[in-house]
Amino acid sequence: MTTPTILTSEESPIVGDLHVPEIRETGDDSFYLIKLPDEASLDQKLVLAQQAIHFVSKLRDFVLRNSRPNDWMLQNGNPYFCEAGCNRFAGPFGIYEKELTSFSIDANGQKRELSEKNMFEGDIRFFFFSGVIGSKLLGFDMHIDGGTSLEDGFKSKTDLLFYYQKAKANFRGRAIRKITGLENLTIDDLEKAGIKLSDVKQVNRVSTPKADTEQAKKLWDMLLKLNDGDQIKAEDALLKTTTSEKYAGKRRPSQLTEKQMEWILPKVEKEYNAKFGNSTEVNSSPSDNVTKMFLANLDAMIKAISKEDYQKFLQQEKVTDVSLLDPSARGVFLLRLKKYIDTIKKPSK
Repeated sequence: MTTPTILTSEESPIVGDLHVPEIRETGDDSFYLIKLPDEASLDQKLVLAQQAIHFVSKLRDFVLRNSRPNDWMLQNGNPYFCEAGCNRFAGPFGIYEKELTSFSIDANGQKRELSEKNMFEGDIRFFFFSGVIGSKLLGFDMHIDGGTSLEDGFKSKTDLLFYYQKAKANFRGRAIRKITGLENLTIDDLEKAGIKLSDVKQVNRVSTPKADTEQAKKLWDMLLKLNDGDQIKAEDALLKTTTSEKYAGKRRPSQLTEKQMEWILPKVEKEYNAKFGNSTEVNSSPSDNVTKMFLANLDAMIKAISKEDYQKFLQQEKVTDVSLLDPSARGVFLLRLKKYIDTIKKPSK
C-alpha cells in the first residue's frame, strides 16, 4: 500500500463537498397535517420505496464496477469519487443542468450573483453554484448547491477565474456523486468492486493551529519587498521555502502553522536584513500581478477564435482597450468572452 501524504486542511485541493444550505424563502410559516393512506395504499407505497432503494443500490454497484483506481482518492481512509471519475460517467448518464445560478461570498458574508457587476469585487472567500442537475438516462433530477473556498493553499487567491471554474466543477462532481449513489462509501465497497487500495492515492488531512496574523503580515511584507513587489514571485519564494520531502509547500503566510512560522519568519528576516539592513519598516510596492494574470488569461482564451470574431466581441461589449477595463469588471469580461467562444464554436443544428 502506498504511503499516505500528510497534508493540512489548508493544503488539500479537494473541496468537492463544500456547500451551503439552500437560500430560499417560503413565505409561509404554517404547517400541514399529513393525510395518512389506508393500509393497502401504504403497502403499495412501501413496495415502490423498496424498489427505489434496490435501484439506487444496483446503480451504485454498476458505477463502482466500471470505475478505475485513479477515479478514487482516500481522504483520511474514506473513499472519495474524484472529478475525473465524475466526468467520465457524465456522458453515458446524460447529465444535464438547468436553472443554474452562481454567486460569490466575501469576508463580510455579502452574497453577489453573476448578474451583478460587482460579483468579483471585495475580499472574496467562496464561489458557489446552485441549480438543478439531472440524468436523461435515469429520468430524474434534483436541486444541488456546491462550490469552493479560495483558501486552499496551492493557488493564488487573485486567480478568480480559476476558482470560479473550480467551483463549477465541484458543484457538478457533488451532483454526480449523489445521482450515482457514490457518497459515504467504505473501503470494503471499493475492495468488493475489485479496486486495489494500493493503486488508490491517499491523502490524510489534519488540522493545525495557524500562525499569528501580525506575523503573517510582517512576513508577507518582507517577501514582497524581497521580490520587487511581485506577488507571484513572493508566493513562489514562500512555496520553495516551505516545500520539503515530507510536507507540501504554502503560497501565502496566512496558510502557515504556528510551528512553521517559528522557523520561516527568522529565516526570511535574516535574508531581508542582509539585503536592506536592520530596518524595522517594511514598505511593499504595489503589484500589477492581477493585471498580468488577467492579460495572460485573456491571451489564452482569444487564441481559440479568429481575430475577426474577437473584434466582434469587443464591439458587442463596447470595449476599445481591454487594458483600460476597471479591475472589478475583468472577471465578468472573461466569463462573457468564454460564453461567446462557446457559442460561436458550438456546431449549428
